[in-house]
Amino acid sequence: MIEDPEVLSTFLDEADERIQSVTDHLLAVEKSGELSKDRAEHLQRTLHNLKGAGRMIGLTHFQNLVHTMEGLVKAAGTGLDPAELVQLLLEGADEIRIVCGSMRAASRPLDPPELDTVNDKLALFLPAEQPPEPVEASEPPHLHTGAPLPIDHHYDPAEAGIMLDDFLAEADEMLETLQNACLALEKSPSLGEINNVFRVAHTLKGSSGIINLKAMNELTHSLEELLDGARKGEREITREWVDLLLAALDELSVILKKLKTKREFDHDIGPMIGRIEALKEGRPINAARADTPGASQPAAHESDPPKPAASEGAAQSIRVDIVKLDKVINLVGELAIAKIRFDQRIHEAESLKDELARVARAVRGEFDAAKVRSDIELLDATFLETLEDQRRASEDLQRISGELQEAVMRTRMVPVAQVLNKFPRMARDISKAQNKTVNLSISGEETEMDKTVVERIGDPLMHLVRNAIDHGIESPAERRRAGKPEAGSVSIRACYQGDQVVIEVSDDGGGIRRQKVLAAAVEKGLLTREEAEVMTPAAALDLIFKPGLSTADKVTDISGRGVGMDVVRDSIAKLKGVVSVHSEEGKGSTFTVKLPLTLAIIQVLMVKAGGRRLAMPLAAVQESLLVESKDIHSIGPRETFNLRGEAMSLVRLADMLGDAGHAWSGGSSVRHIVVATSGREKVGLEVDAFEGKREVVIKTLGTVLKRVRFAAGTTIMGDGSLVLIADLHEIVRASKEMEAVSMARRIVDKAPMAKDAARDKTVEPPAGAAPPRTFRASLLLVDDSPTVLQLLSPGIESGGIRVFKALDGRQALEILKKEKIDAIATDVAMPQMDGYELCRRVRKMPGKDAMPVILFSAKGEKMDKIRGFDAGADDYFVKPFEPSAIVAKLESMLRLVQSK
Repeated sequence: MIEDPEVLSTFLDEADERIQSVTDHLLAVEKSGELSKDRAEHLQRTLHNLKGAGRMIGLTHFQNLVHTMEGLVKAAGTGLDPAELVQLLLEGADEIRIVCGSMRAASRPLDPPELDTVNDKLALFLPAEQPPEPVEASEPPHLHTGAPLPIDHHYDPAEAGIMLDDFLAEADEMLETLQNACLALEKSPSLGEINNVFRVAHTLKGSSGIINLKAMNELTHSLEELLDGARKGEREITREWVDLLLAALDELSVILKKLKTKREFDHDIGPMIGRIEALKEGRPINAARADTPGASQPAAHESDPPKPAASEGAAQSIRVDIVKLDKVINLVGELAIAKIRFDQRIHEAESLKDELARVARAVRGEFDAAKVRSDIELLDATFLETLEDQRRASEDLQRISGELQEAVMRTRMVPVAQVLNKFPRMARDISKAQNKTVNLSISGEETEMDKTVVERIGDPLMHLVRNAIDHGIESPAERRRAGKPEAGSVSIRACYQGDQVVIEVSDDGGGIRRQKVLAAAVEKGLLTREEAEVMTPAAALDLIFKPGLSTADKVTDISGRGVGMDVVRDSIAKLKGVVSVHSEEGKGSTFTVKLPLTLAIIQVLMVKAGGRRLAMPLAAVQESLLVESKDIHSIGPRETFNLRGEAMSLVRLADMLGDAGHAWSGGSSVRHIVVATSGREKVGLEVDAFEGKREVVIKTLGTVLKRVRFAAGTTIMGDGSLVLIADLHEIVRASKEMEAVSMARRIVDKAPMAKDAARDKTVEPPAGAAPPRTFRASLLLVDDSPTVLQLLSPGIESGGIRVFKALDGRQALEILKKEKIDAIATDVAMPQMDGYELCRRVRKMPGKDAMPVILFSAKGEKMDKIRGFDAGADDYFVKPFEPSAIVAKLESMLRLVQSK
């Protein structure tokens, strides 16, 4: 074989073009019902050229198959039916397309013996006087001979090499397509549906043969033979036939799961092969299973395969539409052009600077007033022109960077069909087990979301669909008594709503019985009878999301244990989403899931509350408004205000966040209020000020951030400051579950007393209490953000280092004079005195010249770090980082200082 990469690339391009041409002409023949002389000549010429190209590369099996296809076209004039010709040639074309794709992925020529299987099949339709002209091959015979199949197969994924990931992605899609096609076949048996299933099974057989995955290859071959009998009308398509087909697909799924672990494995296909053979021969399937040597439980009940050997950080891939990729590439090109223009403006500004210096020198000496005036006017005009050019260049950069950001985010978007298309099979199996007839409809499956969201939303949605069928849809007898059709309906609908995706799971079943939910909640101790009597319908329905609450009359293997709906809500909340329910007794229920398009970038409302800046996700903000203080009313310990006729609870956000001791502008004539929502619940959150809307990138701080309540994440602003993103869903839920305002006031009342007590005296620990913490070193932590100080301090102190905190460089210098400090970690961008200047001042202080100093900043460019080291810093950290990193660095620095 010729191994030259350029030659191979040229061959593959030619093969793709010729196979596509053959396919287009065959589809035209199928549509017209006849093979014209012109089309026959075109097909012969195209296949003949493709055969010659394969011969030049040295692909023996490849050219044999193409030669047979060419012979079939010639035989069409001697009685071969056009429809049959199209079917045969499309099978050959599919096989060639698979092999060419594998060659492109492997970047080397491949000539698998598997091609002979298709070649032999097609050759059966050649006239006796026109046998194929086989070319001698040195490869071993193809997989499928007449010999008995081995039962157990061992496989090492290393055999697949670089083709493994491509095969896994393709096989996943094909198995999903096969499942949906089988379900369609069960509802509407037709030759077209049978051919569809046959074609996909045939393609999967070929792909698995390419990587030598014999277990899958031989099982799909058995399925192919079973389907071929149905195509020829030799077997009737029954429920038992479809059940076996789906069971075989389950077996293939188990093989695929084992393959995904990327570890060596064994798989016994004997039992399933035996069942298929029994059906083909008309023997009972169950008996065949028992009699088959080595038979075991069906694949659907096999234990889960071992977890993948790859770590969580292993590389992952995503298929990107070429249109999206082209968009990104074009924008990168525009960005490069815009940068050149921007650099040109800088060059012009430098020229203006030189010209201005020349004029200044002229003014200082003897000068011609008229000429200087003319020079200044020219400079002024040039400056204004350069300024305008710079403004336009800046706008272009802003536009392009925004579009590029959106385009890159779009490359992470995948259709929710990847999840939703798995549900028809599940719905079919559950309804069959429940002796119910359920029609599942799916719409909006083309709606796209971030790949991470799509991958993690599957289990919560599956639980909702299972519940809809098991709990929601009544038995056929109950539906008849209620005047409903025997077949129940479950629908899944996905659509865009602003910058969110809404997924609704609805059923036309019996609905949720509110009184039964309340009774179960009282029995579980979640409510008192008095609370249950006054609870609103919406709040009562929301109880189904409480842990352990179940209204099922019986426990099944599907549901009814009271475990699940709380997990559904928690799982969706982790995706920054929310789930709500609406139900009417006797008519059905609808669960509505709202999710962000992406977890990376969101729109937020910036506010100030309790002396800190916060970002509120706009997806959970209904509106922001100013309310006069006279329109705020007190009802018991709570404050409320009227929002278009609706009494809305008012909570001071600073109190929820633990900033109750901060000065409160409650005496102001106007109050700033944000109406936050979580499902059907709403609450008014009072803040100190609004700072406008903006788009931010979400970041996390690992284990540190998890200790901060009501924090959904963090973001870094343009000035390098760190801002928390509030978890509004959790805040709304918390405010509805407790007397937030009264609790906050108790905190406000007690906070000053606690602080005074701490200042005035040292409280001795009670007998038996743990001894006070001892520290082996002290650190001065400097940052103008109280949030950063709050986040970093506990983690650093847990590492045995005492933390002194300062809000800017000047305050830090004062603490250095009063306290014994071993090291300093300081932010760079701060008011009063920045980190660079603080570092320089410390180096000039007597006895502090060797003190370890660490700078940290959101800016991590090379020049930023050089400035830090020039100022005297020992290290430079880029936000965000873990406190443990600071502790580890300090320990090594302090050991070095002590050794000197």
